[in-house]
Amino acid sequence: MIKLFPAQQELVDIAQPNWFYRASMGTGKTFIAIAHYKKFFLGKKVLVVAPKAVELSGSWQTSFEDMEVDRKFIKVIRTDAVNKVNPLDIKGSFIIIDESHNFRNIGSKRTKSLLKLVKQSAGFVMLSGTPVDSKLDNLEAYAIAFGHVSTRKQFKELYMLPEVLPYAPYPVWRVARNQEKLIDWFHSISSKPLKLDDVTELLPVIENTIHFDKSKEYRKSLPSYKKEDKFIFETPMARHWWQRQNQNTKAKLDWLIYIREEYEQDGLIVFYNTQSELEALKTVFKNAGEINGSKHINNKSGVILVQIQAGSAGLNLLEYRHAVWYSLPYSYTTFSQSKFRNYRNGQNKRVTRHYLIVDGTIDDKIIEALTHKIDFNAKLEK
Repeated sequence: MIKLFPAQQELVDIAQPNWFYRASMGTGKTFIAIAHYKKFFLGKKVLVVAPKAVELSGSWQTSFEDMEVDRKFIKVIRTDAVNKVNPLDIKGSFIIIDESHNFRNIGSKRTKSLLKLVKQSAGFVMLSGTPVDSKLDNLEAYAIAFGHVSTRKQFKELYMLPEVLPYAPYPVWRVARNQEKLIDWFHSISSKPLKLDDVTELLPVIENTIHFDKSKEYRKSLPSYKKEDKFIFETPMARHWWQRQNQNTKAKLDWLIYIREEYEQDGLIVFYNTQSELEALKTVFKNAGEINGSKHINNKSGVILVQIQAGSAGLNLLEYRHAVWYSLPYSYTTFSQSKFRNYRNGQNKRVTRHYLIVDGTIDDKIIEALTHKIDFNAKLEK
């Protein structure tokens, strides 16, 4: 049977039946949630809501068995499938919401569906190391789930003010008053932050940023660029996406070829964003495993290609020592989670991270935005 570390057990000891565990990636959130279930709801049926890649891996069922809980009590569904569950079918069950930040958009259909499930449950826990992304507005869904407010209107009246944006026809409502009150409330239903250093001593990470020059094609991609008297890009967004894919593909692939033989021996994760990037990566890594929205193939070839949006949460890839970000995501939450797929409790080898950056491109702005969101999440820590 798995036994919790003292820092993990401390969180469970002071928890309330409905609780939010603010635990960073790799700190054993799964085992904490199961210990919470055994403390408050043992014998109840369990519904686990988890990202698709985690559901496919079967890791939750294995973890329950490791904690000596019969898997007959457990059902695991995907984050994007909550709207298919009849709330009456899970009445009286205990719900575990893995990577609960996926439900912080109060306007989404799946968040509304989850709130209906929570209302019918015997109790629930939410798990996330990144409760918010870039604004306190993200706390609205949690406030309704935990009964701090009963409606969106009530949350709006307590915490929000209209913000006039130059490009929007109508004001946008943002959390802009009673902010400390809102943060204090969130602290009252959540654990203190749990970090990797609290549960284990890992070897320091080696991080490197690999810089490349812009390609000739990228330099040509200006709004006024024409070919045969026709504009190449119909809209700024079309130009943006083209630039994201054509910053300097050849230089990135050449660098991967250079490190391929050495890193394959120790295990290499390559994170990517789009299908075109995957196709380019396959020209270098022909027999690699894949984790994306439709595949979960870990063939132990020494290299695994992971779509960062689909495979950055909940996966345990400790056998891979090296990680490369072929391109960066826009979301800080996604970026932060991807860092801990192979750097987590149980890792006993030195891990390296490499970020492939093309200077003077959108990469510079993405890094700046990711840094801003790191600073913002620190506001919730106490």
